[in-house]
Amino acid sequence: MALLEKQLKRIINQYKAWTEDNSDYSEAIANPYFMNNSAHQRFQKQLRSGKDNAGWTAVMNISHRYAYFAYYGGLKLLSGEQDGWDYIDRAYDGEWMKFKIAHDGDIEAGTAFMLAHSHLLGYQNRADYLGNFFYRFEQDAKAREQLEHTDIPRLIAQLWAKSQNLPLEHFGSFLVFENENSGYAELVRGLYKPDCAAIQQAMRQALDFHIEQSAKESGRMCTSVAYYLFPVEILYFLKLREEKGLTTELPGEHILWQAYEKIKPQHDYAAKLLDWDEALKLAFDKAVSQGFLQAEDWAFSYERV
Repeated sequence: MALLEKQLKRIINQYKAWTEDNSDYSEAIANPYFMNNSAHQRFQKQLRSGKDNAGWTAVMNISHRYAYFAYYGGLKLLSGEQDGWDYIDRAYDGEWMKFKIAHDGDIEAGTAFMLAHSHLLGYQNRADYLGNFFYRFEQDAKAREQLEHTDIPRLIAQLWAKSQNLPLEHFGSFLVFENENSGYAELVRGLYKPDCAAIQQAMRQALDFHIEQSAKESGRMCTSVAYYLFPVEILYFLKLREEKGLTTELPGEHILWQAYEKIKPQHDYAAKLLDWDEALKLAFDKAVSQGFLQAEDWAFSYERV
């Protein structure tokens, strides 16, 4: 436990150090569009541009704010400010639009965590779109690349497929988890089984793994900064079980779960005005005007179930 405590402190210190030492971050949080100065200037040019790819590049520019939103939201949560969840949500709004337009996602864990995040918020269209991306990996080299790179997409993709009653055998070699101590295999096997000691142990192992990987600069979550501080993969597992009427004893004694309990949302943080992020809507409209996205994609992205 002492090692996990040390690693958790390191994660928080990494968060703070990145924001304190990064001038781009300071510029971004002072900007109404949450961009550093150079990115803001490029964005304005893209909105005015008549180039054929201006809408595409505007959306990609918007997605680059992910780290700023995620770090800012995380720091607010650590300070006890619940609206930090709004910023983490917005971090993934931009990432989602980037994915929708280009199937371009974070190879470490971000795209898979975005699937889990979307389901937890009730954005089921997003979750199923991402789930199909991973499940049809033989049709998309980028999906295969992510499944090859780390166990996290394998876990979340398998949980999604099982929730959809799709055969897991389709994943072939991607059914195997490289880290035998992550508890992931047992989480998949036990998804719809009654609560038992094996599930409890698997959750503890997965929480240990989450901390260990978040604390490493080259860890499996090294670019998924929104999820350093809370275990979205376990929350997704628990939510899927809850939806089937299964009860699960929460891992309340684990240090990461205790940290999450201090910052977990106290309200429906996804119920917000959709024009909260003006820059995202401007980029979306530009992409629609050039045919990179469809007007219906906005409702598709924000419909909640």
